[in-house]
Amino acid sequence: MKGSLLIAALLICHILPAQVTIKGTVKHAKDSVIVFVETGGFTNITRRWRDRRYKAPIDKNNRFVITLPEQDIDRWLIKTEKGYQFFDLIKGKDIEVVADFSRRNPLTAIGSNAADFNYLAYAYSRDKRDKAYWKGIRSGSIDTVLSSRKRITAMDIAELDHYKQTYAMSEVYYQWIRSKYRYEPYERTYVENIDHKESLSDAVLSKLIAEGISNDYAALNTLEYNDLVEAYMGKKFADSRIEFTPQSYFRFATRDLLQGKTRDVFLTRVVASFAKADDSIYTPIFNQYDEMVKDQVLKNCVVEERNAYQESLQQKKEHISRYASLNEIFNKYSGKVIYVDFWASWCMPCRVEMPAAAELKKRLHNDDVVFVYLGYRDTEKAWLKARQELDIAGEHYLLNDALIKEAEEAFNISGIPHYVIIDKAGNIVNSHADRPGAVYKALSDLLKKN
Repeated sequence: MKGSLLIAALLICHILPAQVTIKGTVKHAKDSVIVFVETGGFTNITRRWRDRRYKAPIDKNNRFVITLPEQDIDRWLIKTEKGYQFFDLIKGKDIEVVADFSRRNPLTAIGSNAADFNYLAYAYSRDKRDKAYWKGIRSGSIDTVLSSRKRITAMDIAELDHYKQTYAMSEVYYQWIRSKYRYEPYERTYVENIDHKESLSDAVLSKLIAEGISNDYAALNTLEYNDLVEAYMGKKFADSRIEFTPQSYFRFATRDLLQGKTRDVFLTRVVASFAKADDSIYTPIFNQYDEMVKDQVLKNCVVEERNAYQESLQQKKEHISRYASLNEIFNKYSGKVIYVDFWASWCMPCRVEMPAAAELKKRLHNDDVVFVYLGYRDTEKAWLKARQELDIAGEHYLLNDALIKEAEEAFNISGIPHYVIIDKAGNIVNSHADRPGAVYKALSDLLKKN
């Protein structure tokens, strides 16, 4: 009976609208808006980066209302005076809150769905991770680190169970957060404690997948689980010594190493990762995938990724088609020192550096230096939105695939943010320049030269 009730609850959640409306009364506000932010991280099914921001104006009666897009269940935050408040939203489950900004966690839900919303504040207030714990997981062996993480997880689950018995937490949210807790120790250990993932040993891999890789619920709902499945399949593919191509990796993914929804979701992730491939590569792979995977919701995720990419291609053409090479861009600023910033809307370290760049411009205060921002592997929509949000003054260009390839070869780009300095004569002075907070002297010295 309990299993039937859970299935029914999940089906109800599945058909609810993919949004959440939050409304409430505001006390002790220090701003005229409340900014709701996706926490920064990947979505479960396609690993799309999520960090969008939405502003809720506070009216003259100290009320606000905002409707946020939420496809499933995921984590959000608001900035507070002392940091951030995190909370989880469930699609279709609207929330009413009291927003008291004199408190450490300003948002407290009342009425329907309040127990789900308020849970994270409750859990964080009882967090058992002390300095000794953090020191231990940074320096211990894999066995020690896993043991420490699992011990904390056991406490987290005990607190979760107690909370559910005390408050009206929904079964849908309970199952979601419990599954997240279950796989988090292994996923965090893989991400944070294994330096050479390309040479992952069989012994370590077996410890990371100790909870198994055949959980249909986790496949559809738990990012940490699917990331562990991806690590497992990556290891198996490396052991096979098969040369990587999109076609060879997809063929490998269709083998009988995975079953059920775990297999379906992994195949979905693989095909979504090829969403930017040429039609000659993508279309045959998608056609095979379309025959093998019957879940239309999963297939729609792939189609959305591909459609978004194709739309971005058209939009990019409108912005950079007149530039045949990077030189055409840089030649516009001949006679000036150029500080080049390769960045993207999805790159959190890039965004973090923007205030320092603004301060650098003020400090230099010189017409002979120009800041050129080159959008790297980004969509036009996200790129334009990030420029507006971050208020980035300077020269902006969104690079197409050809210019990205040229930039990677010219400046040996392996990741972003990436910075380059070009002198007044057009010479590349430093193809791996310092970040804005540490580059003042280098730019200042160049500006002093004729």
